Amino acid sequence: MDMCTGKADPQKLYFGGKLKISGNVMASQKLDFLKKMDPQMVLDSMKERLGSSGAAAPAAAPAPEKTAPAQAEGGSADVFIAIRDHVEKHPELAAKIQTVFQFKLKSPESTYVLDLKNGKGSVSEGTVEKADCTLELSDADFIGMATGKLDAQKLFFGGQLKISGNVMASQKLMFLKEIDQEAAKKAVLAARQKGEAPKAAAPVAEAKGSATPSIIEALKARLAQNPALAKEVDAVIELRLTSPDAEWTLDMKAGEVRIGRSKGADAVLTLSDADFGAMVKGSEPAAHLFQTGRLRVDGDVRVAANKLGFLKGLV
Repeated sequence: MDMCTGKADPQKLYFGGKLKISGNVMASQKLDFLKKMDPQMVLDSMKERLGSSGAAAPAAAPAPEKTAPAQAEGGSADVFIAIRDHVEKHPELAAKIQTVFQFKLKSPESTYVLDLKNGKGSVSEGTVEKADCTLELSDADFIGMATGKLDAQKLFFGGQLKISGNVMASQKLMFLKEIDQEAAKKAVLAARQKGEAPKAAAPVAEAKGSATPSIIEALKARLAQNPALAKEVDAVIELRLTSPDAEWTLDMKAGEVRIGRSKGADAVLTLSDADFGAMVKGSEPAAHLFQTGRLRVDGDVRVAANKLGFLKGLV
């Protein structure tokens, strides 16, 4: 308060230990504009906030985050109706995501297919022979995940969400957060009035497999059997794969493998899913992929050059 009203010098406060500055310390010098403020105006503003009782007024509640679709009375069936409505309004999703998702829910049991690969996309009740990515979880956890109340990654690593097939493809379900809540409610209400439900799934052709899920599982097993391996590598490596898109963090400092990006990665490797599989198998060395422009390395290039040996022999 004294600093804002000009009664105290910020520099003296800093060197006297009463003012702590972190980050860009020099930028704090730009706060001189505070001296131009009218001290009475500052005091009046404080009184207005405190009110006659002298107690601070409660802060306004934050606006609710946009989550979708909202949980409806009909449970997961209504959620899938909302997803179907969104898919019908956004036919470009199928061309972009190119994945068939199979959902197997329990308590109560139900099955749904989200086809974002064929035609303009569709949502169906039932099962398909060949899905690219299969997710198994409870009905309640699915609703929590779809509404944004539960984190899919935490469910996965907590064992509440089981993913088989192309594990990385599950990251493409992030589009669920973009579903407009009000539009979802209207779609569910309209479907209820018509007595509609998602129709049975149509057969889907088998998708081309990816070696990455087995590589990730094999790496987890290797780390469990040899915890010292992480200390030998001592680097955080972020993988950004394409065709299909996926992001993984290989934390070889903590000995963990996580879905998604890392804020403090030592090196970020960007390459195709196929090239990553070839690199792990040894048929395409990282150096060759880098030299031919198929592997991009951001951060410490030495990590890619010298510390990827722990991936060899995983497949």
